[in-house]
Amino acid sequence: MPTTAEEVAALKGVIDIYLPQEQSRLLFGELYVRVGAKSENESVRLSLLMLREIYDGRSPQELEAIFTSYRSRDVSLTRRLLWAALILVVVSHIFIIFAHLAALLILPILTPWYVALPLAGYIVNLVYLPGGCVLTKLEDAIRRKLGLPEVKKFIKHYSLIAKELAWNISKIASCRQPSSR
Repeated sequence: MPTTAEEVAALKGVIDIYLPQEQSRLLFGELYVRVGAKSENESVRLSLLMLREIYDGRSPQELEAIFTSYRSRDVSLTRRLLWAALILVVVSHIFIIFAHLAALLILPILTPWYVALPLAGYIVNLVYLPGGCVLTKLEDAIRRKLGLPEVKKFIKHYSLIAKELAWNISKIASCRQPSSR
């Protein structure tokens, strides 16, 4: 929820009771540089940024507009970055799966059996790890932050999506066929 002009004025009034304006400007500037700019906690970062901005000589109405724009810009940027990260993880995961499948097919042809067999066993073992796939866990963490449902099994999840997509495409294609009159 954005900070209102009244809240900005009240904050400044309370701070001014305890600290001179120049000291407040220096304090909040230093706090933002040392803590806020480096923090991954959006609330801490925005709060310290707001406190620093209060002592830059702007009116409470100007500050209210600035704070509203910070919040909306940060939220949309964070969501865009999370979506980009999700797409990158999924594409990387698909690439790794196809690379493993290709290696399983090519290894027996290009290498002696005593090299191909252990490597193939290792690749197959990766699929059945008891702890689960690290990329799937990363994807689930990103999906939780975006408010999307988690993916328990990567291959099952995306094969079902591909099946549903193929079914929808076939329905659309059958509807577009010219009817005989």
